[in-house]
Amino acid sequence: MAFRNIKVPHPKKRKPCLCISSNKPALLIFAPHPDDESICATLALRLIREAGFTTFAVPVTLGSDPSLRGKRWREFQAACNILGFVALEPLPCPHGTKLEPNLRKSSPRLWRSITEKAAEIITQANPALICFPHRQDWHPAHIATHILVTDALKLSQRRAQKVVETEYWHPMKKPNLLVETTPEVASLIMTAIAAHHSQAERNPIHVLFPAWLLENVRRGIELIGGPGFTHPAFFFGTLYRLGTWTGARLRPLLPHPLIVPATQSLKNFLTHLESSS
Repeated sequence: MAFRNIKVPHPKKRKPCLCISSNKPALLIFAPHPDDESICATLALRLIREAGFTTFAVPVTLGSDPSLRGKRWREFQAACNILGFVALEPLPCPHGTKLEPNLRKSSPRLWRSITEKAAEIITQANPALICFPHRQDWHPAHIATHILVTDALKLSQRRAQKVVETEYWHPMKKPNLLVETTPEVASLIMTAIAAHHSQAERNPIHVLFPAWLLENVRRGIELIGGPGFTHPAFFFGTLYRLGTWTGARLRPLLPHPLIVPATQSLKNFLTHLESSS
């Protein structure tokens, strides 16, 4: 396959960003694994380009293979460099520890230390939006990331924090936002995914990425627009669920689901978002 031969620079060692601040509105991504920051990057890339956002990305884990941790961290930084994201240092998940939902009960001190670090990052970044997987996203690390971020939101004592939930391994039942992924953006994301050499060699997700985008639009046009909705004039898209953290739970943010084509600026979308608060 042609896409299998995408050339990307091999990752170089870089120091993580230590200054988590921006004079621009910020999106903060909690990626369960290196490559998750890239797969669901459509909204982040459009916010950077259309609304002047800064995007911070945090790897919650560096995978389950201790021997690959250094390589995966460098790959994460390379992918963030391609996308224009600011790569933040990984959360303190010890070597050999699998991030799973039951870690919260089996190792409460460890869970607390990871959660406290996530809460510290949230407080420092002061993001307009926080991005993380939805609660039913099948993979144990994705589910655990959802629980961890909501625990961190409790610790940070934030109210009315806007969040955007993502899907990959298991579809959301009720997404409320479909964002067009232009061919240009899709190509950039594929290049970033391919930068994760250690994963692309065993599972060429970057090759399959366009099919995933097509499936999102196939599902999303009627999940978002309603039964019988006319197909929009685009074929690539990414589904999300926008919500608000109330201090105790997540609640849907939008009164009506939205489809945001590339012809509609996300500046207008953000204005709509503020009026929905």
